[in-house]
Amino acid sequence: KVMKYKNLETLRKAKGYTVEELIRNVSVLNGSNVNDDSRLRNKYYRWQDGANIAVADMIALHQIFGVSVDCILDVKPLEISG
Repeated sequence: KVMKYKNLETLRKAKGYTVEELIRNVSVLNGSNVNDDSRLRNKYYRWQDGANIAVADMIALHQIFGVSVDCILDVKPLEISG
């Protein structure tokens, strides 16, 4: 099985977030405030299985990681510094 959005996984690990922490932060930033850890995990793993990332979630990921949407979507190579 090929993982989609490999850069997202790389960014998550580089920043030291667990899946739950990352998705909880996305949830807070996009105003949905979901607190159910199993739902949060499922959302992330659905993305890894190829599900589309909602625009509000993508904006939140951009804010969290400070990289372009192109990097998150693996359209552009990921460059992590610092």
